[in-house]
Amino acid sequence: MTLVEKFLALRSVPLLSELDDSEISLIADVARSCDFSPGARFCAADRCLQRLYIVLDGCIENEQGQCMPQVLGAASLLFNLPVSSSLNASASKGAKCLVVGKSHFFTISYQCPGVLCGLLKSDSFETSVPEKSGGRA
Repeated sequence: MTLVEKFLALRSVPLLSELDDSEISLIADVARSCDFSPGARFCAADRCLQRLYIVLDGCIENEQGQCMPQVLGAASLLFNLPVSSSLNASASKGAKCLVVGKSHFFTISYQCPGVLCGLLKSDSFETSVPEKSGGRA
C-alpha cells in the first residue's frame, strides 16, 4: 500500500475519525500492510500481541468465530495482557490489516494522545471481547 492508500484507509476507521490529518499521517507513515489468508493463525491463546492491528478488510475471529474489534492489541501493548482465546483470520475472507510496531505505538501515543484516549474509551481496548456489530462485510 502507498502512503496515500494507508492514509485514506486509516481515515475511514471510526476509532480514528477524530484525529486530524497530521496525526493520521503519522500513523500511516509507520504502519505496514499485512494480509492474513483465510483461517490463518493470528495469535495463540494466552499470548500477548506485540503490535497494534487495524483491520481494514475481513476480520480477526476468536475461537467461537466472533469478529474482534477493528483495532486490537492496545491492552497487550500497554499492560502486557494476553488474549484469552486463540485468534484467527476469518475462515471465509481472511484479513487485511495495517500493523504498527510496539515502539511506534508508544511514540504515536506520546505524540498523539488522542489516539490512546480513543483506544482506552473503546471496545478495541478489550483484546478478548467480540465486536458487538458482528464484524465487517
